[in-house]
Amino acid sequence: MIKPELPQGTTCAIAGGGPAGMMLALLLARAGIDVTVLEKHPDFLRDFRGDTVHASTLNLIDELGLGPRFAAMPHNLVEQVTVDLGEQTFRLGDLNRLPGPHKHIAMAPQWDFLEMLATAAETEPTFRLRRSTEVTGLLRSGDRITGIEYRTASGETGALKADLTVACDGRGSALRAAAGMRPRQFGVPIDIWWFRLPKHPDDPQGPRARGSVPTGSWCYWTAETTSNAGTSSARAPTRRCAAAMYRCCATGSPKWRHGWPPARTPSPVGTT
Repeated sequence: MIKPELPQGTTCAIAGGGPAGMMLALLLARAGIDVTVLEKHPDFLRDFRGDTVHASTLNLIDELGLGPRFAAMPHNLVEQVTVDLGEQTFRLGDLNRLPGPHKHIAMAPQWDFLEMLATAAETEPTFRLRRSTEVTGLLRSGDRITGIEYRTASGETGALKADLTVACDGRGSALRAAAGMRPRQFGVPIDIWWFRLPKHPDDPQGPRARGSVPTGSWCYWTAETTSNAGTSSARAPTRRCAAAMYRCCATGSPKWRHGWPPARTPSPVGTT
């Protein structure tokens, strides 16, 4: 079972239990290295944007002996990526040409993927996962980083010494800021707004996009248990953005036309 209590020290402390943090922890634990992961959420059941598992990752999953577990998870396999422009459909990618045994990518709920990694890692005696524990800062000894500071959901604070500290706490990384590292930001010509839409059993499978070039509006369909749609509308207000997405997605999609959008503009799951 996962050992909930934090020790005073560890060989490797990982901030963040996302795909990078959990995969690294599993690999280190299987190599016999003492590793502790601190994850600020109580579980993995929340909204993610990265539900794509690429062929190279599927190969790694096989090498780790987790192929059967992944196959038992809810997922869809995608062999082609297409985009609809007007009445025409264009193929952007044919994944059947990929090298190796997996000539596809998989669309799988990330919470299931992370739980699979955690379950595999918890069988290793050198692995420890502490949930509901947020990393807030770094421990230092002179110019050397010697561990991390943390805060639990109950407000308790503490410190964990580590020979190696790895920041896997996302784009708004607290550890990156604490280390004085500043990411370079680059402007982009579009915004992406994520929304939930109802999905039906006979809906198209695989990533699919509909575009309207003159208006700059796009709708991106993902074949998952729940679907996300994105729309780019150059800093447009929320309602205009949602309306543009509706006009774009509704074309050729009767199920989306019927009863959507609602009278009240839905709140986006997130923006990019």
